[in-house]
Amino acid sequence: MIKSRFIAALGCVLLTAVSHGTSATGFNYSYAELGYMKLNSDPVDASGANAELSIAAMDYVHFKAGYSRLWADGVKGSHNDNIDIDSFRIGMGGNYPVHEKVDITGTASFIDNENSGDSNNSERGYELEFGGRVQALQKLEMTPSIVRVHTDNYEDTGYSLGLVYALNKQFSLRTRVRKFNDDNVTDIFAGVRLNF
Repeated sequence: MIKSRFIAALGCVLLTAVSHGTSATGFNYSYAELGYMKLNSDPVDASGANAELSIAAMDYVHFKAGYSRLWADGVKGSHNDNIDIDSFRIGMGGNYPVHEKVDITGTASFIDNENSGDSNNSERGYELEFGGRVQALQKLEMTPSIVRVHTDNYEDTGYSLGLVYALNKQFSLRTRVRKFNDDNVTDIFAGVRLNF
């Protein structure tokens, strides 16, 4: 049921983007990312794949959706072995240029995490992110931000730092590290961005 709602909402986002066009100037907010993700925390270590989609709907508004599939060897301190973590995210963001090389950004997203395998449970909540996009060099962009996560079983505020290195106008290399204090959570992403 949740997955069908997620797909329906994503379809509405894409239709809205097509009907309203894309941002005219500055940073590009229409892109797709795919890559490897690693999660380290006190309760669990996991790794897998992460995909994200961002669509610029108007000059200062963009929509985002994401999905990650992580595999964990088990929850630390328990006998659970094979745990799969499916995470769905969909949200809306705003962006505002304060300089020709700096945008202020903010995003609010709905989160649905589904655990399966030897441990089956789910949790839902939201994620708020406030930060910026900084064109540090001609081909290098920095994306610092503060992140607030609140779900049924977890609540914390952390920080994120990402880098985007442009290979050409269409493809970029993307890395991001996010750190939260509670449960000593760190997640790392490394992949490729396709601009469109």
